[in-house]
Amino acid sequence: MKLIQPPSYASLRSKLNDPRAKAELPESPDATAPAPLEPARPDASVLPPAPVPTAPMSPPAPTTSPPRVDAAGAESATARKVYKFRVPVPVAALGSEFAKLIEAYGEADAMGMILKSALDAWVANYGPESRLLNKPDYLTAGASFGTTRRFADALVADVRARIDPYDRRADGFIAQRIAVSALSDYLQRA
Repeated sequence: MKLIQPPSYASLRSKLNDPRAKAELPESPDATAPAPLEPARPDASVLPPAPVPTAPMSPPAPTTSPPRVDAAGAESATARKVYKFRVPVPVAALGSEFAKLIEAYGEADAMGMILKSALDAWVANYGPESRLLNKPDYLTAGASFGTTRRFADALVADVRARIDPYDRRADGFIAQRIAVSALSDYLQRA
C-alpha cells in the first residue's frame, strides 16, 4: 500500500510564484498544442444599422415643493437655520404633564416632547411683548438637555436686537434664551 504524500509547502509556494504554474501551462510549450484562436470578426453585412441622431432631450422641469408651514400654520418664506443649545431640565411636579411623560417615555424623550410643544407655542405667539428670560423661572433638576432646533432668521434677529444690542453673543446663546423663555412660559401655563 502506497501512501500519498501531500505536496510540501515549499513546492506549493514555488508554484504560486511561477506564472506558467498559475496558468496551469506545461513547463515547455508543446509543438502539437493548438494555436490560440482569434476572435471571429463579424461580417459587415450582419452589422446593425448605425443609430440615427435624435434631438437632445430637454431636462425635466424643476419640481417646486410647497412652502413650509410652521407650527402656527403660517407660511415661512424666510430662511431658517439650525441652532444647537442646552436648556436646564425642570423638576417634574407630581401629576404634571411632564411627570406623566417621564413615567411613560423616560426623561430625555419627555424633555424633548415638552420643549417642542413649548417652542412651537412660544414662536407662534412671539411679539414685542413676549418675555425673554436670562434664567429659567422654574425649579431646575440640576441637569441640562441638549438639542437642536430650526428658527426663522427673522425671529433670531429680532430676539438678538432685544437682548444683544452689540451683536456679540453666539447663536447658541440666543437660541438658549428663546428656549428658556418658551419653556418657562409653557410650564407656568401648565
